[in-house]
Amino acid sequence: MTTGISKPTAAEDRQGLLSRATALFVFLFERLIPDPYVFAVLLTFLGVLLARVYAPNATLPSIASAWYGGIFAIFAFAFQMVIMLVAGYALAGGLQNLKVD
Repeated sequence: MTTGISKPTAAEDRQGLLSRATALFVFLFERLIPDPYVFAVLLTFLGVLLARVYAPNATLPSIASAWYGGIFAIFAFAFQMVIMLVAGYALAGGLQNLKVD
């Protein structure tokens, strides 16, 4: 008399183990790691604190001005990368729809 339930193969068992391990790490990451915004705010305050410690003659307005100027240099680079990604995606999509006779 068989119950219709078969023993998993070695490959299925490994896949189950990998799936369980992945699910565990995803759960831990989602519960323990804060949002990227929290990192950005904390690093901003850390940068201000380090600027006050290692550049004691710097004033808070000069630190804020330097941060403001630096953040837009990063934004310019980020926008260039976005343009490259969008152009690459558009090119790949166009090539995918291209029919070769």
